[in-house]
Amino acid sequence: MPAFPLRAALVALGAAVGIGAVAGFLPALAAVRAKVIDALRF
Repeated sequence: MPAFPLRAALVALGAAVGIGAVAGFLPALAAVRAKVIDALRF
């Protein structure tokens, strides 16, 4: 018997992947919408 339930580990892994995907997608979406000259200015 494992030290903790396998289902809990899979839910935690899924949550981590989901949060990581959103945390990576939102800045990428903002970067796509930004104008190049404005991005280079800062």
